[in-house]
Amino acid sequence: MPPSFREFLLVTNGWRHAGNFVWSLRGTEEIGRLTDLEPMWAETWVDREVKYEDPAAARSLLISLRADAGVVYLDPGDVDEAR
Repeated sequence: MPPSFREFLLVTNGWRHAGNFVWSLRGTEEIGRLTDLEPMWAETWVDREVKYEDPAAARSLLISLRADAGVVYLDPGDVDEAR
């Protein structure tokens, strides 16, 4: 998990009112793999990413808890020394 997101969770342990379509983000005990928590969403995104050898959706963490029009997920493989 990116260090910046770990720091965010240490301070907030989730978040409410994350935007117009995402009403809350998951706390530390609720975060899990997108493929485990929302297999339908994961399957949809993996299908769209077939051109990639390692689809982000297949390895991502689901961080949204309550949302209206989608999900928010985090690709833990997308990190560098600054994040």
